[in-house]
Amino acid sequence: MAYHLDWLSKFRMKASTLNKADPGDRLLLMTIALKCADISNSCKPLPVYSRWTRALMEEFYAQGDAEREHGLTISPFMDRQKPESFANSQKGFFKILAEPLISPFAEFLGPSASVVLGCLHQNMTSLETP
Repeated sequence: MAYHLDWLSKFRMKASTLNKADPGDRLLLMTIALKCADISNSCKPLPVYSRWTRALMEEFYAQGDAEREHGLTISPFMDRQKPESFANSQKGFFKILAEPLISPFAEFLGPSASVVLGCLHQNMTSLETP
């Protein structure tokens, strides 16, 4: 995450001029593709996205439980006893990470990525309804 914004900025600047023969451009493209794959749950159909996100939240809570057990400061969003709203944590994730990364990559890929963007936006919209 330390270099997330740097990679994203480089990709946005070079997306229209990427050269497959250039090793630096290939590294940039692979880095962005792997970053998108890492958070691809946000682009899955709503039932799949919801199931995997609930599992992820349970994993976060388990980490918070272990931190509490060892007397450590509990990481943000990982305290089962003070749960952030699921929707609020996901809204932040979409706004700060998922949408800014996936949208330019999908634009780079072209029309074939419209399904991915459709799912991303449907999942974002689902968080707005109670």
